[in-house]
Amino acid sequence: MGENKRKRGRKPKSKSATAHEETASQSKNDAVPLPTAESDSQERRRGRSKKIKVALPERRSPRLADSNGDCAAEAPKWEGAVKVVPSMDAVVKVFCVHTEPNFSLPWQRKRQYSSSSSGFIVGGRRVLTNAHSVEHHTQVKLKKRGSDTKYLATVLAIGTECDIAMLTVSDDEFWEGVSPVEFGDLPALQDAVTVVGYPIGGDTISVTSGVVSRMEILSYVHGSTELLGLQIDAAINSGNSGGPAFSDKGKCVGIAFQSLKHEDVENIGYVIPTTVILHFIQDYEKNGAYTGFPILGVEWQKMENPDLRMSMGMGPEQKGVRIRRIEPTAPESHVLKPSDVILSFDGVNIANDGTIPFRHGERIGFSYLVSQKYTGDRALVKVFRNSQILEFNIKLATHKRLVPAHIKGRPPSYYIIAGFVFTAVSVPYLRSEVQLDIVLDTVSHISCRLDPLSLEKLKLFELCMKLPVSAINKTNSAWRLLFLYLTFNRINNTVCFQLYEFSAFLSLALARLAPCLSSSSCSFCLWFELYTRFLNQTSSGIMFMGFYMNQCATSYHEFMVQEEGYGKDYEFDAPVKLLDKHLHSMAQSVDEQLVVVSQVLVSDINIGYEEIVNTQVLSFNGKPVKNLKSLARMVESCDDEFLKFDLEYQQIVVLKTSTAKAATLDILTTHCIPSAMSDDLKT
Repeated sequence: MGENKRKRGRKPKSKSATAHEETASQSKNDAVPLPTAESDSQERRRGRSKKIKVALPERRSPRLADSNGDCAAEAPKWEGAVKVVPSMDAVVKVFCVHTEPNFSLPWQRKRQYSSSSSGFIVGGRRVLTNAHSVEHHTQVKLKKRGSDTKYLATVLAIGTECDIAMLTVSDDEFWEGVSPVEFGDLPALQDAVTVVGYPIGGDTISVTSGVVSRMEILSYVHGSTELLGLQIDAAINSGNSGGPAFSDKGKCVGIAFQSLKHEDVENIGYVIPTTVILHFIQDYEKNGAYTGFPILGVEWQKMENPDLRMSMGMGPEQKGVRIRRIEPTAPESHVLKPSDVILSFDGVNIANDGTIPFRHGERIGFSYLVSQKYTGDRALVKVFRNSQILEFNIKLATHKRLVPAHIKGRPPSYYIIAGFVFTAVSVPYLRSEVQLDIVLDTVSHISCRLDPLSLEKLKLFELCMKLPVSAINKTNSAWRLLFLYLTFNRINNTVCFQLYEFSAFLSLALARLAPCLSSSSCSFCLWFELYTRFLNQTSSGIMFMGFYMNQCATSYHEFMVQEEGYGKDYEFDAPVKLLDKHLHSMAQSVDEQLVVVSQVLVSDINIGYEEIVNTQVLSFNGKPVKNLKSLARMVESCDDEFLKFDLEYQQIVVLKTSTAKAATLDILTTHCIPSAMSDDLKT
């Protein structure tokens, strides 16, 4: 993520005193007159203004490099109208040192690494950037344009859902001579936008331009949520994250935060709009901390089928969406019921496809209305139930997930007894178990080209032996990955990864498959038969495990039946039930967690249990396990002769209580583990 600095061999040109004097008189706001159309009412073509003829100005001074390497020149004069580029002095470069938790070894952290991104100054002596730019930060520094000083910054708030972070600097010198950025309204389609930041490829500020090509509810990769977003055709690269997007009037209309890169698309970037930014800022100002975006805790179904509406007793003029399930922890669970039809939200009628009118000629998902609310606000919801129309004043709250998408900067919880490492499941934990290096700056597609049938070539990867054995702990799992490899390479012999950054995971996995090629011929025959049958299949493309594949829907189904594989970007060999709970299960209480045995630290006390990995713990000594803290308390206070853990798939683990507790201390010493439980479990 860090940028590679390039050294140029050329010597800088000599600077004359005259050039210094002329450059010093340049405006700090970088007001550069540009040629524009003769009238704002002129028709646009594909987002670009019509060309006009202008007289080129004469240069009055040579270009001069400032202290940051940026080029400055006296503003040229153009005939005709003048268009002012927004101030770029408010755009800063963000330097961050990250120390991520080690979810596989939760008692320690990973090696620190550095990154750089962009940010910009807003009112109130604050700076905005992306949340993923400062995630798991240990140190954050800011550098202004044209300055050689890096100022230490303090993180005030991090909004994981909206991918925005707020910083401040205590040094008064940082705020001198800089005007904050002003926010504008939501842009219209084809409105011009300019993205400013510090992307890779250089050290100085960069400016790219484009138009707004789409506005809809987007999936925020970092936040694992859906909010309003802008799609633009301006280039957004690694390092642009957190930089502002300006309109042609010099107002900030968004924050650059992610992009889509694929061989079939060009220049698709995404911007956080001002409605989301102002919600984040006002939430912080109102509550003194970031409280999040509320949700309507229901899963709903479209009512586009006329027979479905008729069976529900709805009239031809009535429209809405049917409630499938309700979150047990949501406040609306006390008033709403399954099969209720939501007709309107805060007086805005909802269509059968779940959309509402947005602007002229545009519609958007009704979750946009919910996202405009704040945690604790109330909303008037009109529902259709048993041929009656009812209204409820519902209090909105944030989402409580059984498997949280983030741990919000806290270290992961763990508990160890007799070498069994218990932990609570989260999305970062699932990702770390398969060694996916998550770098949430862009959504990248990277290809790895290999001949799928030349199995001998797999031995070329034997030097890459960093993949832990826990990732491929069974021969069956190894052949599963081999089948995935063969399947993915069917399409033009190309593997396309829709990951944030490709960390050579597949290469490392294939390296561990090489020793298996000489054994388990039956397993290989099974996989090869499936692969051969796959070659003759034709079907539409699907998204599986985050990989986009064509012509493999049938083989995917057969693969699922044979091996019960399941997952998204980050799961290869995680159990089906664990992933099913992540995707579909709802927390029954606010403190419920999904507790698993992540691994077993081998010792004489746990002989025969070594292969238990990522298996859910259902109960202890006949009592259900509600969360990790309750499990630790039950084990620590147990006076029974045996410790009995009931796991999923009807597995049980039985240990003698006295022997297990005595062996724990030796195991901790052997593996240099400071404590048998995390600090949050001790209170």
